[in-house]
Amino acid sequence: MNNKPESMTSLKEIAAQLKQHHERYGEASGLSLGKIGDLLKETAAVMFPQYAVAEQDELTLEERLGVLENSFHQIVERLCRGKD
Repeated sequence: MNNKPESMTSLKEIAAQLKQHHERYGEASGLSLGKIGDLLKETAAVMFPQYAVAEQDELTLEERLGVLENSFHQIVERLCRGKD
């Protein structure tokens, strides 16, 4: 007897879908979890300075926002490359 809801996808199905995704896209985007993590960390430092330390603390808030904006646009551009 299976106690899982019918709508729940099995781990094997999720793993198979992820494998197909990795085979299809691989490193084509040029992104890494590190780059995305850095963006999230810097965003948290701007939004919640009491909890996160900025690596670029010598910059003004406006300059740090500009750096975040550029990083965000680079990530989005890589993700959208070749798509309509």
